[in-house]
Amino acid sequence: MHADVDHNFLLNCMKNAEWRELLIEVHESAAVRIVLSPYHLYEIGNARKYDDTEDLVKFVEQRSPTGL
Repeated sequence: MHADVDHNFLLNCMKNAEWRELLIEVHESAAVRIVLSPYHLYEIGNARKYDDTEDLVKFVEQRSPTGL
């Protein structure tokens, strides 16, 4: 299954331990493949003003998202 998610969802997963563990579990089991649009990538890159942007980028990279 492919899941089209935005940067807000990923940010919430990164910050919420329960969501993070669930996302990691379904990703590692290959039950879900994360899909990001070019605009989602733009939003992540444009979020430089937030302190946790670098952590978000690392978290997203670890999930190996597919692009639209």
